[in-house]
Amino acid sequence: MNKYLIILFSLTLLILESGCSVDNYLLVQQFDQPSCSGIVLTSVFYQTNQCFQGILATCNSQTNIASLSNYNNTECEGSPSTMKFQLGCNSLTGFSCIEQLPTDIPSTVGSSNYFNSTCQNDPYYVELKTIGICTNSAVVQCNSTELTISKFENQDCTGQPSNQQHILIDTQCKITTNGSSQIICNS
Repeated sequence: MNKYLIILFSLTLLILESGCSVDNYLLVQQFDQPSCSGIVLTSVFYQTNQCFQGILATCNSQTNIASLSNYNNTECEGSPSTMKFQLGCNSLTGFSCIEQLPTDIPSTVGSSNYFNSTCQNDPYYVELKTIGICTNSAVVQCNSTELTISKFENQDCTGQPSNQQHILIDTQCKITTNGSSQIICNS
């Protein structure tokens, strides 16, 4: 009996020592300033250990290593080409492991992709772009029905836009070949 208690106690300690953090998502963010400072331009969330259009992400906060494996097919079969990253900041790009997605990221537009047909539960891929800031001589804005791209002659987006494009968007859940997707506008 004591032998089994010692084994059970040892296994419990081993589990506790291995860490309680759950690295469900790899977050890759692009910044406008070196050292990952300034404004976040894009945020991409990959659900770890899930194949998304031939890409498989891993993230381990224990070892501080993340990876993106790119396969020649959408099923993630065969030999991939893999890039490994140290967690933290690499000039303009930040890599981190997170347990769950934030519920709402203000001033962003993007899309979420799901394995089910109802856009419910945890998405396996989310890509968000920050709106209302000047990047590449353009400013993007959105509301629940429209995306507006204003292009400027000046790099700093001052003055009147030289061109404006209005794109109707539908934020309803859409069924796709891999499940479902939904456009997100958090204005």
